[in-house]
Parts: sequence; structure tokens; C-alpha cells
Amino acid sequence: MNIEEEEIFNFIYNPELLDKDKRLYIANNAEKFENELNFYTLLKEQQKKPVPKEIEDSIIEKIISYQHPKLKFLISESLDEDNNEDNIHSEEIVAAPERKDSNGVFIDENSDFIVKIVHLDNFSHIYLSNKNNAPIKNYSITINSTKEVFFSEDNSSPIIVSGKIDVTDVRLSFK
Repeated sequence: MNIEEEEIFNFIYNPELLDKDKRLYIANNAEKFENELNFYTLLKEQQKKPVPKEIEDSIIEKIISYQHPKLKFLISESLDEDNNEDNIHSEEIVAAPERKDSNGVFIDENSDFIVKIVHLDNFSHIYLSNKNNAPIKNYSITINSTKEVFFSEDNSSPIIVSGKIDVTDVRLSFK
């Protein structure tokens, strides 16, 4: 019987994904797959152990130290749902663009949402996306500096605004 690496992985992690014959074959021929079975068994055991704080801090430090030059990593404040009427969920996305006429990219603290503002001729385009590239429905974007609110039924196309908009921070709300 031909056994693939993925099947040995599933034997350790997800045995229910293997058909009965393959499970029995791997179990009865464990010595043939000893190295692979030991590797995945050890890996599974290690994943259950907590990561030491110093290693976790080192990883976080390395991630935080990398910042793409065109992206601004921002502070996000989720508003209390008790204070939000009509069951609206909000993300506060705050940053100061480098120049007032520059295009702005705003990302919430968890990097769940990205708001990009592009100035083209006499128009500004406001794009919204999320880390899953999933459709976003019924949202509004408030430009806090001007208190302008723009609603969109979905993010399949940008919100187009006449003129250049001065953006210092953005609030994203969902109905």
C-alpha cells in the first residue's frame, strides 16, 4: 500500500480523516514509518506545551520591529456595545498621515481591517478590505477630522468622494 506523508500526518493529528484500511496499515507497520511517526508525535506533544515568555517576547519584538514603509500601524479602540445603539460595531482607526496631500493607509490594531484613501485628480477613493479578503457588508466610514460619514452596502468598489479629503483618523462602523 502506498502511504503519503500527509497520511502519516493525519494518522497522528486527524486519524478520522484516514480510511480504516490506511489507519490499520500504518498502525501494523509502525516500524516502517518510525521516523515520521516519531517526528509528528513529538511535534504534536511540543505544540501542547506553553511557549516560554522570553521566546514569545522575542518573536513579538521581531514582528513589531518590521514595519512596511507604506503602511501605518494604528491604535484601535473597540467601543462598548452597551454604548452603541442599534447594535453597531465600531473600530477606531487612528493615525496621522505623513503629509496632508498623501495617500493614507489605515490599519486597526489587530490588522483585521485596512482603509486606504487614494487621491486622484479631483476625487478621493476610499477602499476597505479585511485580512481574509472577504466581502464586507453594510459599513460606514467616518472621517473624524471632518465628521463626514460615508456608507456603503459592500466593499466591492471604492467609495468615491468629490475633492481631496483631509484624513487624520477614521472610524469604521458596521450595522
